[in-house]
Amino acid sequence: MHVRVKHLHKRVVKGRVYYRHRKTGERLDLDGNGNPRSMDQIIARCMAINAQFETPAQARAAAGTLADLITQYKSSHGFKALAEKTKTSYHRSMNHLATEYGDAVVHEITTEDVLELQDDWSDKPRTADMHVSVLQILLNFAIQRRSRYGGITFNPATRSAGVKRLHKTDGYEPWPQALIETTLESAPDHVQWLINMARFTGQRAGDLAKMRWSDIEDGALHVTQGKTGAVLVIPLYPALKATLDSIEKKSVFILTNSHGKPWQVVAMSRAIRRVLPKDAHYVLHGFRKNATINLLEAGCTGDEVKSITGHTTDAMVNHYGRRVNQGRLARAAVAKLSVHRERKTNAGTD
Repeated sequence: MHVRVKHLHKRVVKGRVYYRHRKTGERLDLDGNGNPRSMDQIIARCMAINAQFETPAQARAAAGTLADLITQYKSSHGFKALAEKTKTSYHRSMNHLATEYGDAVVHEITTEDVLELQDDWSDKPRTADMHVSVLQILLNFAIQRRSRYGGITFNPATRSAGVKRLHKTDGYEPWPQALIETTLESAPDHVQWLINMARFTGQRAGDLAKMRWSDIEDGALHVTQGKTGAVLVIPLYPALKATLDSIEKKSVFILTNSHGKPWQVVAMSRAIRRVLPKDAHYVLHGFRKNATINLLEAGCTGDEVKSITGHTTDAMVNHYGRRVNQGRLARAAVAKLSVHRERKTNAGTD
């Protein structure tokens, strides 16, 4: 069973394991005479040193520690402005970080420490990635306030620092066109409307659930995104207008479930899973990627795509932009190759 002891820090240097007391820096794996200690002795010595210092509550409140950083971040405008769902998710990770690593001095956190955090949660890759992502956000917050956190200027929890995410598969991949068509053929009307609104607006599930008929004005659908607060105006282009025209008005909300009631986000996900083949691992959020790709394939710029989907950064748009551009270049290359071969064939017959 894994035992975590406050202030006990493990470090591996060139394949050799060292233990020290994080707060005092004392070597714990050697006694006063330089003789090696057993793991039980290391833990006992660490706990003895801890007893000389403040209570755990006081230690967590110490300025410059991770627990202090979490407290400061939670009281910041940036955190308070986040969507409630995002804050709840962050809270879970921050509570874990505060409990397990709250005494860590922020400017002393290394990439090795972050990798150790990942290892502790390696059996739950998504959770591990979430903890690391939240730690990265916290450390960026500390860098902006470096005078309080020991002059920290480097974030050891980033990809550029060598911290790669554990969860490899992207559960939010865009849906293949053939799967969309077969799913629409077999899905009940209320699920068809959900799918089409998702792929023609590129919005998140929570924003789809909140859309009202009164949000349609002057030939456009007005959306206020729950996650970012961004206000979008999506013109009713033909495919979107046709979808809206096909939806039965059973509520003030545009999308309703089989009972004519407003959708709950969890119920949306369940409904999508029910209409998919068992071996198809796609989710509703994937249609946000479909919308991005469709706009790029239509020749839209990154800014034009973001004006519809509401992406706040270029990262995802550029990611799919590279796919689209690769496809265009590949088709152009094959066309040139076909012409070249045809010319060679014709030249051989002359």
